[in-house]
Amino acid sequence: MFDQRWDGHNDRSILGICLPASETLLTFSLIRRRDEKKYESVEVAILSQLPAISIASIRATREKVWDAIIVKPDGRLTLLTHGLREIPLQLEGKVDRPDLMDVDGGTTSNKSGHTVIGVESAAISSVTIVYNDGSKSRTSIDLIPNDLTTSQVLQVLAQTLPAQYCFSLHRAFLEVWSSRHFSMSDGVEFDCFEAALAHVFNLRDLAKPHPARDLSHAWQALSHSSSHERFRADPALARLELPSRMETPKPSRHPSKPHKLLAPILYALHTMGEDMRLVPHRYEDLLRLVSLICRVALVIRPEWADYWKRLCPDAMAGWPTSATTGECDFQRESSQNDIIYISHRTSGRSYACVADRHVGVALWSNQ
Repeated sequence: MFDQRWDGHNDRSILGICLPASETLLTFSLIRRRDEKKYESVEVAILSQLPAISIASIRATREKVWDAIIVKPDGRLTLLTHGLREIPLQLEGKVDRPDLMDVDGGTTSNKSGHTVIGVESAAISSVTIVYNDGSKSRTSIDLIPNDLTTSQVLQVLAQTLPAQYCFSLHRAFLEVWSSRHFSMSDGVEFDCFEAALAHVFNLRDLAKPHPARDLSHAWQALSHSSSHERFRADPALARLELPSRMETPKPSRHPSKPHKLLAPILYALHTMGEDMRLVPHRYEDLLRLVSLICRVALVIRPEWADYWKRLCPDAMAGWPTSATTGECDFQRESSQNDIIYISHRTSGRSYACVADRHVGVALWSNQ
């Protein structure tokens, strides 16, 4: 039994029955039903047949939902997760060398000359691997992120995205995290998640990096302070020689049409961020999340990035501009006397604008 969860329609589990002789894995969906008299029954439906010679249930990729590890007829190990979707596994084991003492050892991706023929004695994330020569090894397959923010954002998007996209994001995260050797250092897991999100949903960095500067001197380092820009208009500093101004990179227009799911992703991350604002001890995690929110918002909703930039000034470099959605979002329609009528390309709303050298520009909605 594995993958017991609410799938959006039913509270269901998956039952896998492996027949080693025919090298076949039979899978069934078990759905619990309750009638008007509150009598419970189980509805069984056949899912599919997969090639396999052994199967075991372990907690591998999610905290409260268990996956299945299966052995393919050719000896390859595979995880069944998010239903019957597959993630191939490559285990690292100890090299058997008679010239080394027990305290020495090395690692290898495959045991030389050994073929996996079964898995047994599964307990939580641990399972025993059985080889064709009768030898056995014990391994732990725990691919659950240790970082709370990473785990939480995966759960939030699991309730937001369609099943296929949710699996693609989770698999991409595991692949990126694997390339970092499943490091649990501070910030690594969330960086891997952000890289996976960018890969799956074609999210690119819109701002150019700051040019390299010599920060060995405190005077030059001061130009990178957010206070440097905020206090430039202070009359008390008008006659002082200030550090050279740091050029803020301007976001460029997204090179391609944004992915259709970026809007629900942005809303889910925004809601999660608003919730984290109420927990003071998670402000450091919030800053990391806000940086991702702004990165998504700059593609489809620059005003949301403006909102979070005001709450967390260090979340992103510079302020959102119209360059993120086009060269100029307003177009002139007509003018009468001192009033100019313009329309906004994105929203389609019409505005009336009056310009005066004494009061500046006044803009109000015409609808």
